[in-house]
Amino acid sequence: MDQLAKAQTEMNARSIDLLAVADGLGRTAVESCKANMVCSLVEDELLADLKRLQEYLASALGVPADLQLVAEAALNWLTRHFELTEHLRRGQTLEVPAPQMGEYELDGPQPDPGGSLVQLRVMTPGWKRRGRSIIPPRVAALPAAPEAADTAASAPEVPPSEGNYF
Repeated sequence: MDQLAKAQTEMNARSIDLLAVADGLGRTAVESCKANMVCSLVEDELLADLKRLQEYLASALGVPADLQLVAEAALNWLTRHFELTEHLRRGQTLEVPAPQMGEYELDGPQPDPGGSLVQLRVMTPGWKRRGRSIIPPRVAALPAAPEAADTAASAPEVPPSEGNYF
């Protein structure tokens, strides 16, 4: 009887191990399928198309409200089920170190390489999956702002007035 109990215990332990392996294989298959579908979304430019449709429907006159929600609902479903997040907003301005320009798709001429920081305006948001960029934001370089030292040097010197401290 002792051998039978020992054999049952061993069989249960192996069954649990086998179940864990099968569960791991299933999770890997689901993740692989999701990753392939996200690649397809990117390659077919479906995220960008849905975003443009959403913006168009929101700004168009006479479009029924329930129709406006279709693109938004599709984007919400995709972001929720594929763990996607939109990266940056259209029209947003940012200042990035010049070496990080490779993280953006530049629309227009290259910025002046003289500065260490580059000012950008977001033309089209990018997309991330689990914090990793899958579609870089499309940006345009803004003209470099004059340095504070340059503006101070070019301003005429005004002598301080006696007794006027404000």
